[in-house]
Amino acid sequence: MREEIGMLKTATIATQSKEMETLMSTILDLQMRSMRHNMLFYNSKEEQEETCPQNVQKALTASKYESQLMFNSVHRTVPRRV
Repeated sequence: MREEIGMLKTATIATQSKEMETLMSTILDLQMRSMRHNMLFYNSKEEQEETCPQNVQKALTASKYESQLMFNSVHRTVPRRV
């Protein structure tokens, strides 16, 4: 009887581990898909009257991708750095 219980526990743990691995893989996939079109800029200083989209556009002016980018929305994640 104890041997059967031990085998059942082992099978249950193996099943749960596989399910957890599948869930973690799904979560990672969803996170990566949601971040696919995001760009993060760090340590960017803004002029007093400058908006966040203007700041990003200024940073990309010298970039070869400047004319290929369209912004849906631009957000600041930390307070303005002047």
